[in-house]
Amino acid sequence: MKYILYSDILSNINEDILCDLLDSQDSVINTGITYPILDAVEAAALDQCRTYLNGFYDFEYMINTGNTDVWDSNFFRNIVLDIMIYELECRVSPSAGIPQLRIDRYNGTIQTLRDIAKRVISPKWPSKNNVYQTSTTILIGSQPKNNHIY
Repeated sequence: MKYILYSDILSNINEDILCDLLDSQDSVINTGITYPILDAVEAAALDQCRTYLNGFYDFEYMINTGNTDVWDSNFFRNIVLDIMIYELECRVSPSAGIPQLRIDRYNGTIQTLRDIAKRVISPKWPSKNNVYQTSTTILIGSQPKNNHIY
């Protein structure tokens, strides 16, 4: 996996449940085995985040694991984890039903990403250079009144 570690996943899901989802009899952490499905769900989760965040935030900088000390990455990591676990549940057991907790967390995470994209929520994440221009201060869907200076 590129960004998320196994220990990060285990902070949000019980190891026994994760092993059941992966059809594994072994402990995920102790074996060092890589699971292609985890790589696939991580890629899907990062792509979903990229869709919402790439316009304003420097997404490639954010997912570079060497840069996580520079900015507060825990909030972003939890967003990616919620999407990953939901995607894992969808891919592995869609007919068995996804637990309501996972559905609620996923929906809340997607709403958070939408709010971040609309700048309703403004985390202190690395932004792209030159994203603010004086001629583009109107934001579609914004609620507060914008004072425009010409």
